[in-house]
Amino acid sequence: MTLLGRRRSKLVLFSSLVLAAGALVYAYLIHQRAQLIAPAPTPILYDRSGAFLAQIGHADGAGGRIDYGYWPLEQLPDRVVKATLALEDRRFYDHIGVDPYAIGRAAWQNFGAVKRRSGASTIAMQVARMQQPESRTFVHKMLEAGTGVLLTLRYGRDATLAQYLRLAPYGNGSHGIAHAARLYFDKPVADLSWAEIALLSAIPQSPTRMNPLRPEGLRRAVQRGHPRRAGKTEDHSS
Repeated sequence: MTLLGRRRSKLVLFSSLVLAAGALVYAYLIHQRAQLIAPAPTPILYDRSGAFLAQIGHADGAGGRIDYGYWPLEQLPDRVVKATLALEDRRFYDHIGVDPYAIGRAAWQNFGAVKRRSGASTIAMQVARMQQPESRTFVHKMLEAGTGVLLTLRYGRDATLAQYLRLAPYGNGSHGIAHAARLYFDKPVADLSWAEIALLSAIPQSPTRMNPLRPEGLRRAVQRGHPRRAGKTEDHSS
């Protein structure tokens, strides 16, 4: 073998070892992340007559923010599932945590655009991000994608969706649709109307911009969650 041939062989071997090491590290990281973890549910206190007194939240030690909710859902109400998936992940039951079609569509729409027009995060990827928030870099997106696939394979689609509905931010410190239903409409999720579900399902994309306690935020949430639009939109949170 010539000197050039030996150098090429060494380069190929070295590159293969680097790729193998990278794959092992990646597999280890997504294995560590692919667990369904949520803060304990926060209680709401009422007096004897049922009047609201207070709610006990989770304090964010870093920013001083207080978060509420994280209530688990015993069942997945069909109307909530339909409204949420129509807005966030229409092919949720057809992919395994990553949606190739959405990735291709987002790449096409974002190519050459001055502003980002579309994202491709699935419900499972959003769960991964909410459980371990990090900066929006390419590496972290790759970790979210791998974690989303493993979450789906490990726990199944329904459990992953239930986790999303437990963790998703609904504005004003509220997390999870069960808490949001009580906060905004003073009723359990099962009693929400189609219009109320559509409104709540729109908020997680941007809880500040779609704050239903502000007129402009309410208008945006109603516009995004409108049933006719919900059945057509393919936007995914990025």
